[in-house]
Amino acid sequence: MRKFVLIVFVMVLFAPGTADAKKKNRAKTFENLPYSLTEMAAKNDSIIHEGYSLYLKEKLAWTAEDMFFAECNRKEIVQGSLISGIFPDFSCIFYNLKTRQCIFEVKMNVEKGEAFGIDSIRVLTDMELDKINLQSRLYNAVYSLDVEINEPPQGCSFNFDWIRIDDNLFRVFVIMGCETPHVIPWGNDLSYDCDSLGNVLNVRKYHHSSILIPTDMNGEKVRQVFHSHTDLHPLISSTDIAIFLLYGEELEGFRVLNNGIYYCYDKKSNSISIITP
Repeated sequence: MRKFVLIVFVMVLFAPGTADAKKKNRAKTFENLPYSLTEMAAKNDSIIHEGYSLYLKEKLAWTAEDMFFAECNRKEIVQGSLISGIFPDFSCIFYNLKTRQCIFEVKMNVEKGEAFGIDSIRVLTDMELDKINLQSRLYNAVYSLDVEINEPPQGCSFNFDWIRIDDNLFRVFVIMGCETPHVIPWGNDLSYDCDSLGNVLNVRKYHHSSILIPTDMNGEKVRQVFHSHTDLHPLISSTDIAIFLLYGEELEGFRVLNNGIYYCYDKKSNSISIITP
């Protein structure tokens, strides 16, 4: 029999009172929300979509890199990688920019869960060269950020991913990757928006410290996890969702606490709900 442990306990107390008192308490609760219910629904929908896009980009990178290290015979001449495509079909090329060659390529279909490698050298297309140069500008922009980035804890490292917002707006994410098993590496993450020239337009820092949450405690599977947010970013973030989907595969969801309110992400329904005091 599988044992489970719940590391978050939420107790809701119902006190007797008049209908008017209950209405006042309910109104006071909604006053504590950082946005109106309509605004919050729209923000959460956007956060969920962005979180899944970030998760997918990172998951594709994992799949492609595993295949690259297992099958590529010319690893030493590869300088970088680039993921591109339109759902559900994606590719990841491992390239040498000096020779303008694709050294190894992985084709992936997300819906079918299929992936195969092509271990042969070919010339990079003009479109691939444009995307590689764009990606370099986006990633190099991190050096111009006026924001403190803490060193990741032992067993963790920084991963860079980017998604296109529109034709001239791109969002770059700096998130933690973790090699330690049974750990969700939340925190110490940020994103910054750039134009196609690599000019930074704004920066968002989601968490100011690392939050390593175990998913296994003394052999017992954790059923629920949570962490807290400050008022600067009270809602669940897209990085929260992406990291959870990557590292919390056996869990059903997670919660974020802010100002006495729990924001709850459910993986099965891919939705965010609210638990108020």
